[in-house]
Amino acid sequence: MMMQGLSPRLSRALAVSLLVATAGGMWSFAIDPMIGAFQGTQAHIDEVADRLERFRRLGHNRAELERMAAEQRRTWEDSGILLTAETPVLAAANLQKSVKDIAGRHQIALRSVQPLAPSPEGQVVKIGVRVRLETDAESFQKLLYELESASPYLFLDQVDIRAMLTGAQQRAPVRLDVQADIVGYMRSTAK
Repeated sequence: MMMQGLSPRLSRALAVSLLVATAGGMWSFAIDPMIGAFQGTQAHIDEVADRLERFRRLGHNRAELERMAAEQRRTWEDSGILLTAETPVLAAANLQKSVKDIAGRHQIALRSVQPLAPSPEGQVVKIGVRVRLETDAESFQKLLYELESASPYLFLDQVDIRAMLTGAQQRAPVRLDVQADIVGYMRSTAK
């Protein structure tokens, strides 16, 4: 059996339909992904250009930022809030001496003083000593006040207070056995 030819009108309509389908397929599989990739690349280029402009602005402000950082370091050093010493070991020794002096002024029996390992915390280094002392409540209150109002700033951490009771102390002030970490901060010497 032989196929009959299609009418010219139907033949043209079929040819146009095939042309439209082929063009649509080319658009979907070739041109549209390329346009999407171009738009994605353009968005990435715009983002990188924005970052570059921000870095350029920061570069122009670098001298000003360095001046502000140096001023802040001088402010810290001049304010008296930080321990001053050339090394953390010397700062711990100075802290230990200060604690002994304060305890002596308040007639507090200092049983032990042990330096703690320096601990970097950002731009500062935590310097501390662990103390064990025997005192009464009034003298301990004076010690706390002097430590916390001192310059450079000092802080108490890990405080453990125990009453030392004996049968003979019915009317005598209660003695306290105190263990605490006394810490301060110094500017980090690491660059």
